[in-house]
Amino acid sequence: MVCRAGSKSRRGAVVVGALCIGLLVRGWHPPIGCFVTAPGGRHQRHQKRTERLLHSMGSTVDTAPSDSVEKELGELKLATEPNDTSINHNVWDSWLATPWLPDVTDAALASLGAGLGLVFVSFLDGISPVKLYAAPLAASSILIFANIRPPSVQNVLIGTAGPAVGSVLCNTVLSQFLPNFVTRSVSVATSLVFFKLTGFFFPPAAAIAALGVENEAFAKLSWSYVIFPAVTGNAILYGLALLLSGAREKIRAALTARQWRMGTRDEALIKEIFDRCDLDRSGTVDIDELNVAMRYLVGKDVSFELTAELMAKVDADGNGSLDLGEFTTVFETYESMQAYRRS
Repeated sequence: MVCRAGSKSRRGAVVVGALCIGLLVRGWHPPIGCFVTAPGGRHQRHQKRTERLLHSMGSTVDTAPSDSVEKELGELKLATEPNDTSINHNVWDSWLATPWLPDVTDAALASLGAGLGLVFVSFLDGISPVKLYAAPLAASSILIFANIRPPSVQNVLIGTAGPAVGSVLCNTVLSQFLPNFVTRSVSVATSLVFFKLTGFFFPPAAAIAALGVENEAFAKLSWSYVIFPAVTGNAILYGLALLLSGAREKIRAALTARQWRMGTRDEALIKEIFDRCDLDRSGTVDIDELNVAMRYLVGKDVSFELTAELMAKVDADGNGSLDLGEFTTVFETYESMQAYRRS
């Protein structure tokens, strides 16, 4: 009897000890305690009663959000946060809408072309057996690269050769009995006479004429000075400007067309396009000139048939040509026509 009582007491002690350990594990480590507490046990029923009580009291205490609630909150947060991509896009559009952007872009391309052109000529001068570079070419590069289209090739080459020939003549004939500064002045004056009589006007050539007299190294070149460096140096710069002019024209046209689409119009630029396309200087643009102007406005070639349709819509007075006021509505009308065709 004693043994049975002892065994029962030991079994009771084991049960009590196990319950105590289970309570301790449940309190310290809830994930493990879940294995001790049966589903639907007292703790779960107590938690549900507590939640119903808090809900009925209007408590502001938040229960742990479910997965779906957390997902919705995350999406709401993403929707309310500023989007870096949209911000950058708006900044980019605002920058492209600035009226001076086409002018600044073209000025940057022109200065880059002039600078690199002089570097290229200087490089060739260093490896060539003949002279290709002279200081007056710096002035030539400014004039050649100033506009999108360089000056007339006749003005550049013939307008350079004439003063260079006058410089060699003055140095050969007058330097024998006149001071150097007088010979130089006569050489420059001769350049102006040449410009006026022939119409081939290229001012930097006057500096070439003066250099051929006052610089001893160039004076010794005699007649070869006319070709190297005078004409050849300017011819290289002209060729580089001609290559760059196509890219400059396309970039400026693309920027201008984008600004028209965005509603940002530079009136001075529109007038510049109008004047450039008014080839006969009549103060109006006919259908052929409008076809050329469309390349500036939309950045690509437009068919003659589309140009004729556009002319019919924009020509308010029906005289077959557009004045400046009618020309300013060309792009909006073109965009409307394109939008109608796409719809």
